[in-house]
Amino acid sequence: MRLLVPLILINFLLSAAGQLVISERDRFLSSLPLWNGESSFRPASYVYRTSDPNSFVISYPANLEQKGRESDLIVDRFRLQNENDPSVYSNISAGNSQAFVYTYTVQNGVGAREAIWAWSLIHPGEDNSLSIQSAGWNCYQVTGMPAGEHQVIPGMELGLPISCNNVKKPIGPGERHVGFQIKSESLPGLTTAFFISGHAISVTEELPLAVSNQLAPFFRREITNQPRLTIAPRFPPSTSRPQWAAGFARDLRAALTVSPDLNRSQFVPQLLAFLDICAKGECPQPPKARGTVVLPLEEELADLAILMSRR
Repeated sequence: MRLLVPLILINFLLSAAGQLVISERDRFLSSLPLWNGESSFRPASYVYRTSDPNSFVISYPANLEQKGRESDLIVDRFRLQNENDPSVYSNISAGNSQAFVYTYTVQNGVGAREAIWAWSLIHPGEDNSLSIQSAGWNCYQVTGMPAGEHQVIPGMELGLPISCNNVKKPIGPGERHVGFQIKSESLPGLTTAFFISGHAISVTEELPLAVSNQLAPFFRREITNQPRLTIAPRFPPSTSRPQWAAGFARDLRAALTVSPDLNRSQFVPQLLAFLDICAKGECPQPPKARGTVVLPLEEELADLAILMSRR
């Protein structure tokens, strides 16, 4: 049996902003032909969806690269590595030095099918001021490579992951892990966190190139892993307060297009009004997160607004 992993392996409220609407992922998965047994095989189609939205089939003729005679089909199955129910809670504080301290708690919901054994968040690029406290996990900042990780927030630039993993002691359903910490002089803003569970794709034979090409999208985090919104180092330390406010407002408006929960928020319109004023110069009194139901991310955004008003 062969185990398939991405070429770049370093390639995660109640969830913080709940389930996200990832149109690209949904379009891609729904475009795959439906598998109902070997009779549904189509020439030149090698990856299939099934009636289970997280289960997929790889199928191709054993002699695919040897044209001219018929052969039996090879059939392998795999599941997406997203059968978890993550929540990520962040706390950002400004210490005596220039650095911000970002502390995270990761929780897996009781209804999750799998434990979370890895998670990562995306930041804009190399940050020489950044340090990580791993809380017993293997955590590291990816450096020395071009930014290539996609955000689920539309319009945000490609980034690099800060990744943590612990295969031996994952976060099981109904469990949480406390104490992940990042220190950085970069200013906070919205980003995507990805959470991984389950197993990598395994196949019985080395895949022909044509099959590998059709399988390639499943090695992208935004297709295969479970995304959430969170706060992390986002803007360079030299960013002025008006630039910070304008950039954060831009990201927040883009996040509304993928987060139904934030779209229903009574607080977000007030926060956007605050950011728009800050972007023009002086910041008014920051708004407070109020409403019938206040999401943890709304409270975190309110705390960020306070930090901005004091800068």
